[in-house]
Amino acid sequence: AMFGLHWLLGAAPRKRLRILAYGSAGGGLAATLVAMTILYPFHNFHFNFLVDRTTPESIKMQYRTNTWAGIHPMVSRLLDLRAASEILVAHNAGVAAARRILPELDRNRLIVENRVNAEFSIERDPDASSGTALYAANIYNTTLWAIERRNPGENPYAAIYDETAFSEPVARSDYDIYIDYADQSLVYIKEPCARPVARDGFFLLVFPERADDLPDADRHTGRANRSFTFYDFGSAFNGKCVAKVPLPDYDIAAIRTGQLRTVDDPRWEAAFPYQDPSVYKAGYVAAASIEPDSRAEFNVYRSEDKPALAYLREPCGPSDVEHPFFIHITPERESDLPTERKQYGFDNWGFDFLLHGIVFDGKCFAEAPLPDYPIVSLRTGQFIRGEGEVWDATLIFENS
Repeated sequence: AMFGLHWLLGAAPRKRLRILAYGSAGGGLAATLVAMTILYPFHNFHFNFLVDRTTPESIKMQYRTNTWAGIHPMVSRLLDLRAASEILVAHNAGVAAARRILPELDRNRLIVENRVNAEFSIERDPDASSGTALYAANIYNTTLWAIERRNPGENPYAAIYDETAFSEPVARSDYDIYIDYADQSLVYIKEPCARPVARDGFFLLVFPERADDLPDADRHTGRANRSFTFYDFGSAFNGKCVAKVPLPDYDIAAIRTGQLRTVDDPRWEAAFPYQDPSVYKAGYVAAASIEPDSRAEFNVYRSEDKPALAYLREPCGPSDVEHPFFIHITPERESDLPTERKQYGFDNWGFDFLLHGIVFDGKCFAEAPLPDYPIVSLRTGQFIRGEGEVWDATLIFENS
């Protein structure tokens, strides 16, 4: 645009044409400044009266409202409704951002909650909600934000707590984790618990029984990767924090979940199989009472009643099992090897720990299957893709 303006000025030798060009440019800038002033505090992707459209659909698409500046006037109006008492407002990212910048007194009064327990909500699409609008922020006769009154009923998370908290969790960490098999969901419970920070993020990695069940974007990782904040699915009440998170509807092999301070720094995490974790816990008890066949970063045991290896480590956490495991198997008969492995002289079995094991109470235990043909020896361990082996151990099978 500036290049075009420069060309027009150079191509207009007459003084009147230059005045016209300058006037047109100045008028365009003035119109943009006026529009920016009128529209404040809502941010647009651009301000240009030649291309801006004022239909409700285009306005909702163009204007960035879920920012501190866009939602702060709504938060201020909401706080003015009750000047000296707490206000429970439904969680969204804009409310959480605005709350962090409020003065301390107002920040303490604005309580972010799950939608089912909130007294008020700040809606971007009030026409689709069931509440009563108390105030609306309009641009070109289109509502971009509206404060709505809600009618919270009995807290459903209190019932979830009563149904869950007195059973045995599948994992214990900062939050105790429970599986609700009836509706395929995870329940997170912490007690005693202060009200979580509204922006605190949780991660949830779901390992399916069949990789084909994953969306195309997740298949290369072999797991579904989700993130959520506590108030998307939870509530804090009476010194308890309870959240219930739905899981995908396909068959699940294992789960890893927790919270992160940064990408590489877990605040806490837990990992466990989806089906019957008690079997793995019983396997741990049996293995821990006998001498291992090999000692390394993991103690390795050969099963006496079936073709399988058991792996045990204590103390141990989810980060110790995030890298894949390998098993290189040398058979008694080369004919037992798959055709593609005969040139190497050994079979290569790999597995993900969480698909065959459990992490619980600072312990890690897994049981990986072996082929049913006679084995001379095997070498097992962990490796980092693209870097090499982390550790390895060798077992000799004398009575195969």
